[in-house]
Amino acid sequence: MRKELEMTMEDGSTKHVVFEANGATAILYRMTFHQDLMVTMNSLSGEKMDTLVGAKLGYIMNAQASGNTGNLSMDDFIHWAAGFDGLSLIEKLDQLVSIYLGNRATTSEAKKENAQLTEK
Repeated sequence: MRKELEMTMEDGSTKHVVFEANGATAILYRMTFHQDLMVTMNSLSGEKMDTLVGAKLGYIMNAQASGNTGNLSMDDFIHWAAGFDGLSLIEKLDQLVSIYLGNRATTSEAKKENAQLTEK
């Protein structure tokens, strides 16, 4: 799934930024941050909440959208995140997660809505 979001930059201006989620997103997330993305996403609520998960996920998906996944690193992530207003990355958490999860939504439809069993 590919989507463009309006983000607030560190200078207060706004910019449209493209994010893309695909089958490599979780792999790239693990290789870069040494964390399992689904385990991290399961902890999005509660006292152990990782408030950086949206920024980390955004970094990976923005790199995928730009085709620049060859040099992902923690240093590059920090440099990338520094370009945004910090609150903007936190405020977009739901939308960034939705982009990732939208990639996993089924596109098939049930053939029968309410299939009934028949006796023979």
